[in-house]
Amino acid sequence: MTLPDLPSLMGAFSCVGAKNGTGIERLALSASDIDARLLLIKTMLNDGLHVYVDEIGNIYGLVKALTDSDRLVLTGSHLDSQPDGGRFDGQVGVLASLRVVSGCKERVSHQSGINLGVVNWTNEEGARFQPSLMGSSVFTGALSIEDAVNRIDAQGVCVAEALDSFRSSLESGFDDFTQHEMASRVGFAPASTLRRVIVGYAELHVEQGDRLESAGVDVGVVDSIWSAYKTDITVIGEQTHTGPTPMRKRRDALYAASRAVASIFELGADDPDGLLHTSVAWMKIVPNSPNATPSTVRFKVELRSACEDRVRDALASLTDQLESLGEGCGVQFHVEPWSARPAGQLEGSLSEDLASRLRDNGLSVMRLSTIAGHDAVALSNAGISSLLLFVTSVAGITHNHREFTSDSDLVKGESALAVAVDQLISNVQN
Repeated sequence: MTLPDLPSLMGAFSCVGAKNGTGIERLALSASDIDARLLLIKTMLNDGLHVYVDEIGNIYGLVKALTDSDRLVLTGSHLDSQPDGGRFDGQVGVLASLRVVSGCKERVSHQSGINLGVVNWTNEEGARFQPSLMGSSVFTGALSIEDAVNRIDAQGVCVAEALDSFRSSLESGFDDFTQHEMASRVGFAPASTLRRVIVGYAELHVEQGDRLESAGVDVGVVDSIWSAYKTDITVIGEQTHTGPTPMRKRRDALYAASRAVASIFELGADDPDGLLHTSVAWMKIVPNSPNATPSTVRFKVELRSACEDRVRDALASLTDQLESLGEGCGVQFHVEPWSARPAGQLEGSLSEDLASRLRDNGLSVMRLSTIAGHDAVALSNAGISSLLLFVTSVAGITHNHREFTSDSDLVKGESALAVAVDQLISNVQN
């Protein structure tokens, strides 16, 4: 089978979970995400790849059958999306990887001791289930499978139940493949088995910023990682009638939370160098009635920075502000323990070598930090040699149905990914 070119593959996959004309909505392990997963598996099988699924639902398409003796290079990203999300975030990396691996099949199949494959990581986005980077974190062992499968979405569905839906869809067979053919051609492989043999990983992603576009540069090679600190904050006030209760006697949790949210935004907005990004993007209000003052508000906070000192200073400032707000508003703030991904570096010599190779192939290159988390970050933090490439996001728009990357930039990204994969394969051979 000859795979369609990358823009054509993007068009076909973007029909799955399509929303608002140009976007997609494929929350992890939802019906639309499962449909995209089935299309991916079908494409892998038709291209002659050996397909495996692990216990967290990560999908692997390997050139050769999985063995303990072959060292494995993986390339991929994720097919799940944000609500009303863009069609380029994650999907570009999976489909470009399909084409790159397909182009390397003959080379790898005739070499002993090495294997190559595509991976689609489960729940990279963290939009339906938290945390984000779930599949790659289970793969590396940073998150236990027992913890992961018990995470619950807003409707009370746990990851284990959502995975059962995915497995049921595999067992039913589809289109070209009967149930028997699916059972015989899609295998189970524990993440630990693949983890033992992996020696390198490459990921192509849209930048999700405007640095490449502003500089007129083809490709970004990521060499550093911003830190990310996340927590849940609960505000406890008192429920009472919105009408007769005197204003001076109200302990309004939403009012206090709103002032806290404004303070959190200002921590980032007032940073002199723009090196601290702060946000609150999710909130739950109880009882959420128009005639009762909120008794409880829960919201999620993120602090991101290239500089650990900025985060520490922001945490200290936020702690002081919440204490003051609690006293002034007559409420209590309860802050859950912060989850922290420290700032870090991708393997320096590997990134430098890739940048040089890309320039030799006629591509202009910019060295970049990644502000967002990606699966390559999870693998790099686990000590796996990892390369992360960016292509242009028009106007930096992302996590939005207006997200866009041109066909010409998609093709450049695929070419760059092919160079990265070749580099990792060559390192194994040497």
